[in-house]
Amino acid sequence: MIATSDAVAPDGRPNGSPAFTRVLAYGRKVARDLALTGVPEDSYAVQEERQPPRKEEFGFYGFGDDIRVPIRERRLSLGGWRVHHRLLDETIRLDEVGSQVGPATARTVREIWLLRSGGLQEAVLHTEADGATSAQSAPLTEGVAASINDTEQWRQERSSHAGVRLLRRTAILTPGAVDPELGALEGALDELRERMNR
Repeated sequence: MIATSDAVAPDGRPNGSPAFTRVLAYGRKVARDLALTGVPEDSYAVQEERQPPRKEEFGFYGFGDDIRVPIRERRLSLGGWRVHHRLLDETIRLDEVGSQVGPATARTVREIWLLRSGGLQEAVLHTEADGATSAQSAPLTEGVAASINDTEQWRQERSSHAGVRLLRRTAILTPGAVDPELGALEGALDELRERMNR
């Protein structure tokens, strides 16, 4: 049996609207079904795979130590399954003609996870230039659940530092269609539940 608990306000009533309470209950059902059918949990990269910098040769014959080991990817899980994700901010390196070079040097993503315990969790993942990712998580709020429908526009800022051209893209979110029944989140949980049939 999977242990679950409802978020309860100090006065003893559940937090949020009836629709939010219903979606939380549906999340618990989906988590139970995924766990019982053995659907593998999702993970995120704690350290992205990175190639070492190019060897700088020196001396007449280009002698030099070639002890460069690529950084291997390492992954962790929040203990459940990813329901939704949205890129909030990224910085990418550009070449002379303005094309992206390599992976993003920094990135911030907001995700919603369904934990094995049945709780819904908001996670903010921030990846640094070296590929290391830090994660902060908290119980899902109704405001974040409703923000799945937000529309995004991108603000772009170009800069140059020590001869490296950078482009920073930041999402500006504006509330989308009003979703009082939180149908978008319920639909995302339906899609996740479909993994039982694969």
